[in-house]
This record gives sequence, structure tokens and C-alpha cells, in this order.
Amino acid sequence: MHYIILFLFILINTGCGFHFQKNIFSETEKKELQLNSNKQYSYFIKTLIEQLKIKNFDLSKTNRNTPILNIINFFEDTRTLSIFCDGKAAEKQLIFTINTELIINNNKFYKLNNKIERTFFENNLKALAKDTEKDTIMQEMQEEAIHNLIHNLLFIYSHKK
Repeated sequence: MHYIILFLFILINTGCGFHFQKNIFSETEKKELQLNSNKQYSYFIKTLIEQLKIKNFDLSKTNRNTPILNIINFFEDTRTLSIFCDGKAAEKQLIFTINTELIINNNKFYKLNNKIERTFFENNLKALAKDTEKDTIMQEMQEEAIHNLIHNLLFIYSHKK
């Protein structure tokens, strides 16, 4: 008897028919965007352009009403979190920060700032592997920042209309 009541309770709560009001991730409609950056050939900007095209952003049209995404700056930073007994860094924190600004219709400004942090353990015995691992982590952090930026753009575009 208890199993039947539990089953009905779960069935009623999971079948409530909850749906989002707007689908902000609809990739059927084209969205126009102008991208401005002073580092056009960096890995971050190339990956951002590629991901924007996948999400149906049209970067080729530039007219007066096209929203402008200004990449103000992006940078990598490291902080030492812990050290070995001999004074060398044992654990570091990798930080990737991006500061952007979205201008819509020349009068609405949206600051889209993002900060991604990861910890990284130093192994002084494997110097080459350490650098490769650090580069891989940094690329993953940049891709996560791109994902967050595009998510914010889609959210703003869905509420713009």
C-alpha cells in the first residue's frame, strides 16, 4: 500500500507539465551581432566566433541596429595557494577573466563579465607534462567562459524582443 502511495506521489509531482516560458536556446532564428576585439587572432576569439556561428549568430551583417559585442579585455592570471617545504609552489590557482560589453540600439549597455577559476597542482618532476596540463586547463577555462558568454547573450536576445 505504501508503495502505491509513493508511486502516485512521484507520478503526480514529475508529471506536472512544467515548461519554460521562452526557449532561449532556439537555434532556428538568425541573430545578428557585430564583434569587436583588439586580439582577433587569439585562441579565445577564434573559438568564440566558431561557437557564435554554431548558435546561429550572423557576424557578417553590420548596420545601425546590429548589436555590438565589445571584447574589452581578457587575461589569464595565477595565484599561489600553497608551497612546498623548500619554498616552491605546490598548488596554484589559474584565473581566466573576460570583460565584455554588449551595446543594443546605441542606448542599452550590458556589462558581461566572467571569471573562471581552477586549481592546478605543480609537479616539479614533470616539467613538460606540467606545462601541457596547464595549457589544457587554460583552454577548457576559455571554452567555459565562451559558453557562459553565449548563454548570457542568448538570454539578453530572448528578452530584447
